[in-house]
Amino acid sequence: MITRGITRLTQYSGSKGLCILVVASLAMFISIAMPLAGKAEDDCTKDFRTCTEAQIKALPSRALLGDGKVAMFLAGDPKISAKEKLYWTTISAEDGFSPGIEQLGVLLRDDDSDPRNIVRARYWLKVAKSRGQKIADFDLCLLNKKVTPSLPDCRFPIEDVETH
Repeated sequence: MITRGITRLTQYSGSKGLCILVVASLAMFISIAMPLAGKAEDDCTKDFRTCTEAQIKALPSRALLGDGKVAMFLAGDPKISAKEKLYWTTISAEDGFSPGIEQLGVLLRDDDSDPRNIVRARYWLKVAKSRGQKIADFDLCLLNKKVTPSLPDCRFPIEDVETH
């Protein structure tokens, strides 16, 4: 796959020097990103108490490299501020992690610091609904009720929510 990409770059650029630069840049990125991303066996996100200090230090890098699950895990840390929670939840949602998408909608719905958050919350809750998050309908109802208090009360869809 990399060879095909380099061949295409050579065809478009006509210069082998550019290809060498691209390959060197790619190799440097991989050598930096892979250790930061961690390995599957090093995953401690199921239980924060099992994380070593080295794993904890690697979690933000993993989240920023596109691991939405890790970003959501970081958002769940009870020691962080509301602003940090919103930051990591946003990273999780932007990475396409479905629980992060729904949670971002809820955080924005409940945040009254910026009037634009209502529009943002509606967007993320609709995305969550389109991805099959069953609770998103209820969250959208609560959002609409917040905007228009005269609407009827929202009913929690107990039969739709899986119990564990």
